[in-house]
Formats: sequence, C-alpha cells, structure tokens
Amino acid sequence: QNISSKMQIALLICGVLFALLAYSVYEPMPDYVLDRGFLTLGHSVWRIFDAVGDLTEYFCICESEVVRRQVFSLILPPPKNTSRVLFTYEQFADSRTLVARPLKPSGAALIYIHGGGWAVGSPEMFSETYEELADKTGITVFAVRYRLAPEQPFPAAFDDCLSATLAIFDAAKSLGLDASRIAIAGDSAGGQLTASIVQQLRRSGSPHRPKLHLMVYPVTQVVNLRTGSMLQHTNAPILKAEHMPRYVSLYLAGSAVAARWIAENGHVTPAVRAAYETATGQTLPAAAAVEAASAGIRDSVASRVASLATDWRVSPLLATDLDQLDLPPAHILACQFDPLFDDAIMYANRLQRAGVRTRLIKYRTYHGAMSLPRDGLEIRVYVTKMLLVELS
Repeated sequence: QNISSKMQIALLICGVLFALLAYSVYEPMPDYVLDRGFLTLGHSVWRIFDAVGDLTEYFCICESEVVRRQVFSLILPPPKNTSRVLFTYEQFADSRTLVARPLKPSGAALIYIHGGGWAVGSPEMFSETYEELADKTGITVFAVRYRLAPEQPFPAAFDDCLSATLAIFDAAKSLGLDASRIAIAGDSAGGQLTASIVQQLRRSGSPHRPKLHLMVYPVTQVVNLRTGSMLQHTNAPILKAEHMPRYVSLYLAGSAVAARWIAENGHVTPAVRAAYETATGQTLPAAAAVEAASAGIRDSVASRVASLATDWRVSPLLATDLDQLDLPPAHILACQFDPLFDDAIMYANRLQRAGVRTRLIKYRTYHGAMSLPRDGLEIRVYVTKMLLVELS
C-alpha cells in the first residue's frame, strides 16, 4: 500500500510537471496556418531547445544556436535515395555539398543556399524539397554547406557560398551540366547570400552568369530592423521579429553581445542612415540614442557592425552600383505574415529601378513555410513550374 501510494504521488508529480512543460512550450497558431499540428509540435520542440540553449548561455558554455545545431544534427535523418533521385555528398571548394540527382537529368542545375540566420540550418533540413524539385523538373540540385556563426562570423558564409558556386560552374561540363542553365536560389539568410553572390559574380567580371536567381522570403538589409513588417509581425510563426537582431549580432559581431543594441538601431550612424535612405528612398525611423559603451559593447565591435551593415555582402539592397551590374532575371517570393516581408518588397523595387527583369510574388503565408506540406505548397508549385520554363 505504501509503495502504491508513493507511485501514485510520483505519477501525479510527473503529470503536473509534464502539464507545466506542455503549457510553457505551447504557442497558439494564427488562423492562416494550415499545417497547425506540424507547426505546433515543431514550435514546442524548438522552445525546449531554446530553454536548454539559454542554460548553456547562462553558464557561458556556448550560444544557444550551437546547441540547436548539434541537436538537429543528431535527430535529422540522412537524405534517402529513391528510385528517381539519388543523393550524394561532393566537395566543391570548401563546401561538402549535398547533391540531389534525378534519374533522368536534364542538364540544368540549381545551386541552393539554405537559410537559418547565418547561425543554424543545414542542407539536410530541406532534403525533401530538393528531392521534389529534382524529381519533378529533372534539375540537379546542389545544396551548399557553409560555415555558420557565431564560431565563424562574416565573411565565412559569403566566402564559402561564393567559392562553392564558382567551383560548381567550373565543373559543369565534367558533371554533365549546361553552364548556361544554372540558377542560384536561397531562402531567408540564404536569399541574402544568393543576392550578394550574384552581384559579386557580375561585379568581379566572372565568366559565369546564372540563368536566374530566386530569393524566397530573403533578408536584404540589416540596417532597419524596425520596418513596418517587423513591427506588424512581431510574433509570427517560425521567425519572430526579435530573432533578427540576435542573428545579425551573431553574424557580424561573432556573439549575441550586440543584439539589444542592434534591436534599438544603435548601429545606425549618420553614414548608415544616409546609405539606407539613398538606396530605398525611405526615411529611416528615428533610432534610440543608445551609446555602444553604455550598452556594454566595445568600440571595435560597434564600429565593425555599423560598417558591415551597409556592405553589399550583408545588405545587397544597399549596393550602390546595381544599375551597372546587368544582373540576371530575379524571382522574389514574399510572405505576407513575415517580419521580412518589407525586405523582399524593397529589394524587388530596387532591382526593377535598376532595370533587372524582376518578378515579385506575394503569398498569404509565413516565413519558413516553403517546405511544409500545405502552407508551402503554393510556393513549391510556382518554383517547380518556373524552373521548368526558365531552365528548359
């Protein structure tokens, strides 16, 4: 009887603890979310990882993004070969690239750069999307792996993706590819890297010219983190507005030390403000008067962040020579319930003013939805059809 009573008490305590955990990690989903169950589960797991990551940061072990990365690398299943698509790993420059080859390759290729705030994510996270694209289009997909912040801050990601892109173009003939039918694409931070790399290919006079570039809910600037969409969609699914200053700090400063200062636009110096307003034609909202020193940020870190914020390798929107680059056609996919919605709109407008053939499409969904079964279906259908036409 005593043992039974103790067991009952233990079970009751466990039940209460699990209930509290479920309550703490549960997040109501907006009405526009179709993949409600999938996203609720994903958010719950993500928030548990966040809690573990917060502990590692509190005890100065590592940044929380490092913990998430390690956990995901353990639980993500490896890409599975099918009767129609074969996955392999191949080295291009310093990138161990995941390659999805269709059974009947068309000779066209897509170089894909994953998102994740320059700090998380991997090619394997989107392997089902690569499989679907390769299967339905006959296009060979090269999912580039690149070094991540905070261990490897800017310019590591840019350098890795650029080197891998050049290596893939250089090897096109030996790979059975038509170099004139290679496109570059990316989502979120990968969209930013895509835009910056395509600019660099043209700016450097490289003989390699992508047939097109595709940016899915891209970051296009890190100066104004108080855009209308940032303020409107503060609590959107997957990417929340509060995440961006942290990601920017990790990427540019190599740690989260400058996140709050960046969130208050402390990095917006007069020169930064002028560059943004010249590129966009918009007045930048007044920044909070936050001195770097009072925010606990070293002058060298503050100077680096402010300087890099207007660098086209970080903020492609702010490039001063877009009208001189003769960029390939651009497809920009924006999501209406996304803190980065305005980033996509501003870059599309800037490209159009520069004479670049640009197609902007807006979807009634949220950031990160592309790989989800229902919420990302319309995006995937468009990408599939567009690539079939453009790379034929």
